[in-house]
Amino acid sequence: LRAVWSVGVGGDCARGMAGGTSSEDHVTAFLVKLGLQYAVPRFKERGITSLPKISALTVEHFDELGIVDVEDRRKLWFFVHRVKMAVQGVEDFTSGRADSP
Repeated sequence: LRAVWSVGVGGDCARGMAGGTSSEDHVTAFLVKLGLQYAVPRFKERGITSLPKISALTVEHFDELGIVDVEDRRKLWFFVHRVKMAVQGVEDFTSGRADSP
């Protein structure tokens, strides 16, 4: 589990966003929007402050992050899944593997 927190997964998806908002602010905003604001301190403690690090989470991490309610776990699972798809899409695009329309 510790390896997931320290893994430098991909690039920072929030880099270059307008207004100088940090990646950590985006992760916090997403968690709050999902109603998971109570988990923000645990995410920060474990260094999960970027979308690529969110994409590295699995359901096995949810208990340690304090996500025990079934509905909250479902919300987080869908969020992680969407982030994984977005991060993979960015990696495919930057590596030249993206399909052209």
